[in-house]
Amino acid sequence: MALTARMPRKESKPAKETALPDQQPGEGVNIVVPAAGKNNVTLILEPGADVHVAIVKRNPDGSSQDSGGIRIRNRQPQIMSRLNRFKPTRLNWGTLLIGFSILIYLVSRFIALDSFPIYFFSDEAIQTVRAGELLLNDFHGEHEEFLPTYLINGGQYNLGVSVYIQILPTLIFGRSIWVTRGLCVLFSLFAVLGVGLAAKNIFKSPQPFLYILILSTIPTWFLHSRTAFETALAVSFYSAFLYCYMMYRQGRMGYLYAAVVFGVLTFYSYSPAQMVMAVSALALFISDLRYHWKNRKHVLIAIGLCLLLAIPYIRYLINHPGENMRHLLILNSYLVKSTPIWEKVATYFKYYLLNINPIYWFFPNDVDLTRHVMKGYGNLGWWLLPFIAIGLVNVFRRIKESPYRVVLIALLAAPAGAALTGQGVTRVLFMVIPAALLAGLGLDQVIAWLRRIRINARVTAAFWMAILISLNTWMVYDVVKNAPTWFSDYGLSGMQYGAKQVFSAALEYMEENPDDKLIISSQWANGTDTLARYFLNKPLPYDVGSIEQWLTDQKPLDDSFTFIVIPEEMKIIQESAKFKYIEVIQTIPYPNGQIGFYFVKTAYVDNIAGIFAKEVEDRHQLITETGYMRDGTEVIVSHHEFDMGKLTDAFDSNPASVIRSKEANPMTINLLLPTPRSYSSLTLRIGGSPTLIEVQFIPADGSPAVNFSQVLPVSGDYRDVTFTLEQATLLSEVKISIKNTESGEPDHVHLWEITLE
Repeated sequence: MALTARMPRKESKPAKETALPDQQPGEGVNIVVPAAGKNNVTLILEPGADVHVAIVKRNPDGSSQDSGGIRIRNRQPQIMSRLNRFKPTRLNWGTLLIGFSILIYLVSRFIALDSFPIYFFSDEAIQTVRAGELLLNDFHGEHEEFLPTYLINGGQYNLGVSVYIQILPTLIFGRSIWVTRGLCVLFSLFAVLGVGLAAKNIFKSPQPFLYILILSTIPTWFLHSRTAFETALAVSFYSAFLYCYMMYRQGRMGYLYAAVVFGVLTFYSYSPAQMVMAVSALALFISDLRYHWKNRKHVLIAIGLCLLLAIPYIRYLINHPGENMRHLLILNSYLVKSTPIWEKVATYFKYYLLNINPIYWFFPNDVDLTRHVMKGYGNLGWWLLPFIAIGLVNVFRRIKESPYRVVLIALLAAPAGAALTGQGVTRVLFMVIPAALLAGLGLDQVIAWLRRIRINARVTAAFWMAILISLNTWMVYDVVKNAPTWFSDYGLSGMQYGAKQVFSAALEYMEENPDDKLIISSQWANGTDTLARYFLNKPLPYDVGSIEQWLTDQKPLDDSFTFIVIPEEMKIIQESAKFKYIEVIQTIPYPNGQIGFYFVKTAYVDNIAGIFAKEVEDRHQLITETGYMRDGTEVIVSHHEFDMGKLTDAFDSNPASVIRSKEANPMTINLLLPTPRSYSSLTLRIGGSPTLIEVQFIPADGSPAVNFSQVLPVSGDYRDVTFTLEQATLLSEVKISIKNTESGEPDHVHLWEITLE
């Protein structure tokens, strides 16, 4: 038998023909094929040759692996058979289990996605609404800014990447809860892959699928990964950032640039993420400084990429100077209050410790709003506490290794953004990523310990996999069956339930009654106007407001008006005696069966004009009483009726005590001094609303009054406003008027302190 072998090293070059010596029947010959690239072996057989070809893979350690063989029978003259690189297909159970765990994660998120959480919040709807507006305005935002870095939500620029990812789905599928939330579920796979791949490729876990299932069963992530809140999106990008950084530390330089991209996406996704990313980046830079210096060429390129991606933020700062400070004012952050710097630092660390407190994370708390918790579970789940503790011990034992330092840095950086404003799980949701990694490391250690006592590791891993899948299944069942009645407060201070139900019913009503004008209550949720634009995205005869507007002022009202009111509004209008009748057309129940919304028609009583005129007169009646200022001076005070506090609270030198007008805006306070006294200044402590203050000093000698007027913008804190005379003057009376300029009447005006000196 003659055998000739051709072994091309590269397909672009002609095959090199090697003549082999004649072989006797039954004898063999070895052909060694290089490991690099694809290699083709061509066997040219003589007629009638019967050849058995065995393919043996040689491992780097010198061992060999028989990959099987094939038999070639050549019955025809000069038949040529080409054998391409031969690898029998083998089932990779590790990859299969990772894929199965990801499937479990996705199924647990998409089941009843439009029903849990039971609310659909305005902060979710605004993402799609703003995306639609960008499409409509040729990608121009407020102030005609092209591709704006941030868009407005709740009076502040805080929406970024979360809007842009909704553009294409909005264009293709329109607006629906399934689309808005479902897209965010898909993006949350970055969090899943970041954790799972870190377990597989960085920590070399034999069971990385358990890490994915652990993340899937973390209660606060189970809830928020099913929403369209930008916090979950930022956490997902942050997880990918951590994984890419750890791969870079393994010598994979290309991942450094991916880490920069994911870090920038995290920064642009959510305002508290800016602080988390700043702390993480600084800590990682210092932690691996020698490694960065060794690879400084790549690091410099990455810094350049980061600067390039920072251009949108620089443009934002130039176009909107002072907006970050205004954001803190709106959030009423302690950072903008007039307190010493040491007190602000102390407050920061107080909130930091509260946000990292294990009791807060592992057990139910009354700190977070009910709509941000899963009742009875705790934010991280008490069942993960021992595994996270074991994982944390392992991290400290191996702290000299970069991946373990990364986990610790992520753990410590997670509360950095939340501590700027207070305590709340949405702002510190970043904690779920290091928590999942720590729990996975802890579970790996437990499995290793059990292996030492001859308990098979695969059996143990399968057991924990079954436990975690069962827990995931239970959580899905629990939220579908029980979550609607976990809490009984479905209104503004609670779950804010009803967006899907109310606007679906409103749309159906308007289609059936096109001549009616529907007034939809705004009192049951934040941003009801945004929800209306989301669900009713076409011209319809509706408005968002409250029937209470018809109670405080006489407005046009006939049978064409239909109101959707909540139980609190229903009680007010029933007790007002201003309506002839209240006809209930239909109702919408809360999940617990109680009526949550009423469709009503009504009409004013015949003498309504007289009733309103009498209310205005009563509203401006002044009450006179005697008080004593802080220096003991008796003063006769005429003022509008208070619904909070009493007159003495205005003179007690206590910054926490407050008086508030019941309905009058402006609030009037006249100070009459029975015995004239000499004063040179008046100081008022007022609130943070935009305010107009008018003060009149009336001298006791009959000389002309001295008038002051000052307009103050919004503030995040109460403030002291002082009016000073040119010299001390004997006064007989001081008249004060304080008006909230952004609201009409009736309204509440607050005053903390009056000081004459």
